[in-house]
Amino acid sequence: MKLFQKIKESNGYRHIYFCGIKILSYKNWKGYDLSYGTKNYNKVKPCSKFSKETHCFPKITIIYPVYYSNKKHEEGLKKLLKRYEAFSSETKKNFEIILVDDCSPHPLSLPKVNLNITLLRIKKDIKWNNSGARNLGACYASTPKIMLLDIDLFCPEKTLKNCIDIDLKYKDVMVFKVIRTNPTVHPNLYCMTKKTFFDLGCYDESWCGFYGEDIFYNRYINSHGANIILLDNNEIIDTKAYGTHNLSRSVDKVRKRLYKMKTLEHKKEILKFPWEYVESNQYIESQKG
Repeated sequence: MKLFQKIKESNGYRHIYFCGIKILSYKNWKGYDLSYGTKNYNKVKPCSKFSKETHCFPKITIIYPVYYSNKKHEEGLKKLLKRYEAFSSETKKNFEIILVDDCSPHPLSLPKVNLNITLLRIKKDIKWNNSGARNLGACYASTPKIMLLDIDLFCPEKTLKNCIDIDLKYKDVMVFKVIRTNPTVHPNLYCMTKKTFFDLGCYDESWCGFYGEDIFYNRYINSHGANIILLDNNEIIDTKAYGTHNLSRSVDKVRKRLYKMKTLEHKKEILKFPWEYVESNQYIESQKG
């Protein structure tokens, strides 16, 4: 059985199967093949039937898992999205944001911003479910490239444009430095093609409920031939606006679990929880004159 399959129907619908289980259905309304990764996407000519529209479709998706323990944290979300709204119109056409509400006690709603943005919600409260939220965002993303960030981090326009323009080869994985008092490289901030993300097995959701899934994922993709790329001018800004589960964080427990594992075994089961589409906005370019 193939790990990943896409079934096309004549009426335009597409069905995504992962390990034989249907995980997503959608209609190919954008007029181009929503494959998991398209090399040299910037050079690919749009289908002639949709040539007037496809040039403006986004090229990269920023995926944000979100868990806010109370409503006051939403002010931080508004400020974060306003910073993206201040980007140039050319950049805003080329990216979309997917927010995955990880079953926050107070369900999120989208602020009014002129961006390509979608809000999804996980309907079951699972401890440390960042892995599941990232997998869901990657499945729903409609672009060849994805960026995986935490909700307290902001991607400057220069960094985002670099990620849009760079020609990522198969299994190329870009990692980012976070600007704090001392800039540090984070093991869970990535940019890659969707094909690379899925062919490397996505995040292993068997680690959900257990702090430290990022450590396992980092080791797993390295053991499967990921080509790690770090460029000096790709930097992410810490906004210090964060809400999270009040759960124990123990790296020692992760190390003990990894030590007991004979191999870096990946369960290859994703989206084992109920979720729903909430709402979305589409960027509208202002008409001059």
